[in-house]
Amino acid sequence: MLKYNIRSRQIVDLLNEIKTEKLITSPFFQRNLVWRITHKQDFIKTILLGLPFPEIFIAKGELNVEDMTSTSCIVDGQQRMNSIVDFINNKFEVEGRYYNNLETDEKENFLKYEVAIVDLDLRATDPKIKDIFNRLNRTFYSLT
Repeated sequence: MLKYNIRSRQIVDLLNEIKTEKLITSPFFQRNLVWRITHKQDFIKTILLGLPFPEIFIAKGELNVEDMTSTSCIVDGQQRMNSIVDFINNKFEVEGRYYNNLETDEKENFLKYEVAIVDLDLRATDPKIKDIFNRLNRTFYSLT
């Protein structure tokens, strides 16, 4: 039986894991980025308004017992996490404003936004991950 844990994490924590390469956003089984700018803008506006969005699934990944570190990967939520990273890096605007033009309290609220995470107790190389990804993306929530 697959073990998993559901929790929330702030955007700032996820961004730090991406920067330090402890969270891989584009594992081998992921499709190419397909969201257009309008999808990204609408998604970021959801966060700015403080509204919820579906969970991001993360495989806990590999544990290096020698240096006591681990590397996780996104199983489902690549488009959303890449949109967050692109917005933070000022690659697109939302309602005429880039991230660097937000007020300090807006930036803080954005970075503190709680993302629902499903942590899967699987290695990134486990074949179950690709099956989970395919099952999640063939529902009516999947993108075309």
